[in-house]
This record gives sequence, C-alpha cells and structure tokens, in this order.
Amino acid sequence: MTVEVNQEMQVRYKRDWLTVGLTLVILTWSWISITRDTWRPSPAIDRWTIADWLINYQGGPIRRGLFGELVLRVSADSQMAAYIVLSFQLLMLAVLYILVFVLFLRTSRSPAWMMLVLSPAFLLFPLLSFQGGLRKELLVLVVFALVALLLSLRANAWWFLLPLGLFTLAAFSHETAALSLPAFLFLLWLGRKNGIFSRSQTVGLVVGWSLVGGLALLIAFLYPGTPDQAQAICQSLIDLGSSSEACAGAISVIGQSLSDAMQAMSTQYPAYLGYLPLAALALIPFAVLRAPSVIWLLLLVSYLTLVPLFMTGIDYGRWIYLATALASIALLAFGGEWVDREFKVPFIVAIVYIISWSLPYTGPLVQEPLFRSFMVDPLKTLFG
Repeated sequence: MTVEVNQEMQVRYKRDWLTVGLTLVILTWSWISITRDTWRPSPAIDRWTIADWLINYQGGPIRRGLFGELVLRVSADSQMAAYIVLSFQLLMLAVLYILVFVLFLRTSRSPAWMMLVLSPAFLLFPLLSFQGGLRKELLVLVVFALVALLLSLRANAWWFLLPLGLFTLAAFSHETAALSLPAFLFLLWLGRKNGIFSRSQTVGLVVGWSLVGGLALLIAFLYPGTPDQAQAICQSLIDLGSSSEACAGAISVIGQSLSDAMQAMSTQYPAYLGYLPLAALALIPFAVLRAPSVIWLLLLVSYLTLVPLFMTGIDYGRWIYLATALASIALLAFGGEWVDREFKVPFIVAIVYIISWSLPYTGPLVQEPLFRSFMVDPLKTLFG
C-alpha cells in the first residue's frame, strides 16, 4: 500500500476562512489562558506539573531523569528551576499549536478537520486539563508533529536529525516517548513509501530511533526508582530552596514499587470505566474523516503500547490524549491524500462537538467542557 502526501490535490472547504479563523483564535486564546493560569511572578515548584520535570539523577540512574538533571545543573535556586520549566512548557505548547495549525492548513480545512484539531482529546486537552496537558508527553508530541511537518514538506533526510535529538531528550525524561516509538516508526515508513527517504536513509533513521527508544525502555526497566532515590531527588530540590511539599507528588510516585502502583490503580475501578465513552468520543473525528485503516491500526498499537501506563498510572486522560494526539498528527501528515473522502459535517455540528465535552486528566471523572468553563461562567459574571 502506498500512501502519498499530496496536499496540492486537496479541495478546500468553501468557507475555510471561518474554520481557519476560529481555529487560530481558539488556539491563541488557549495559550494565553494557560499562560495566565500558570505563570507567576515568583513561581514555586508544585508537586506535579513542575516537579515531574525536575526528577533528576542525584540519587543515581533512574527513569525520567535527564531533563531534570539538565535543569538542576543550570539553576541557582528553586525559583530559577521553576522559571525554566514553566518557560519550556509554554514554549513547547506554543510550538505544538503552531506545528499542528500549519498541518491543518494543508488539509481541506473543513469542519471535520477542525473537529480533529480542536478535540478535547487533542489540542484542547491542555486548556481544559492544563495540569495534565503540561506534562512530559508534551515534548513527545512536539517532536512527533515536527516529524509530520517535515514529511509533509518533503524535507531532506538530514533535517530529521533535529527531531531525533529532541526525541532522545524526551525518551530519557519519560517513558511515554519510548512507548510512542511505533508511531515514529510509522511516520518513517510513510517517508520511505513516498520517496522522501532512500533505503539507506530509512534504515539509518529507524535504527537511530529504535536504539534511543530501546535504551530508554531498558533504563526504565532496570532503574524504575526506589524510595531512597526519591528522597535524594527531594533533597536536591530542598537544597535549591524548595519546600518539601514539592516532593509529595511526582517525586514520591517515582519511588513506588510496581506492585504498589498497580494496587493503587486497582482502587480506581469501576469508576475509571467512565473513561471508555470519553475514549470513544475522541474517535468521532477519525470516523467522519474516514481515516484509512493504517491510522486505526496506529491508534490501536498506540493504546497497546501504553498498557503499562494504564496498569500503573491513574492519569488515564493523559494516556488517552497521547494515543489520540499521535494518531491525529499522523492523519494530518498526509490528510490531503483523500480527496472528498470525508463526510460533510455542518459547521455547527463541529462546534457542538468541540465545546460540549471534556477529558479529565485523572479521576474523579468530573470536568466542565469548554462551553461551561469558558463561555457560560464569564457570561454569568458579566450579566449577573
């Protein structure tokens, strides 16, 4: 099967100024809103959103430690460390929005494509669940979107060394990157099928990505983290001037045993079965776009590779977001291939889909959708 990247043949939506304009406004507003809610004049290291990025090697080799070790080495105090993490998070979010928006411009720009891009399980997830949307998988998605755009532009193979370098940083900073390896290999296969890479270039890139991902998974298996290592990481942040409160979240979890993590996860059922209809809602844009079988297969493989996280981590919304985002970006990478394949979705139907539901990053499964959080409440405040 040959999948060709051919956006020139794409038939534009007649009122694309409406879908493009609205998408741009919502993404810009989302980034500004997230920045307003997260940026502080004197930021402290919170126990989840920032502390997760500051796991380091001060207690010895450990999974998820590379980014935090780099930040630790250049930070004079805890406030500087928090500034670096916050700045990097917001920068990566902006880059993700820009990359995906450019990919969106290379589609028909129809309401169906707008549903995909602005799904609460894709680009709206960080807005509605910023405590889950600003975690380390954000870097994974930026790298994946960069590869997709380079493929769409038919860039020279040498350009792909940049995302490979960023993938290395992501892989040794969180296992979500290594578990996303099949999605990256899929894009590299796509590049080969469309003549972007020669055979030797494809082999080189596949070997490079596989070695990085495989080594990162091996380290995660050999050095999952111990209570003593968690304490050493905690002490490294206290030495920078942070309070011990910063250690009560992501850092303490890194010291959990596998059995303890699975036991904690088991207590979330049957309540977590409520994530099943939300995962189903995330599939609607793929259905209306009539995504090809390879995309559905990629989505299935992404969920299967994330099974270890579903078994040990309570942030189910994050894992659904990651699987959905990988498949969405892959579909955007060659969305121009299927001319007139998609179902015609009325603009108002797309809007209802975007604003009427939400994906909580963790339990309890109660979170207001875009309509309620950012439309009803401000209107009530304005008009009493």
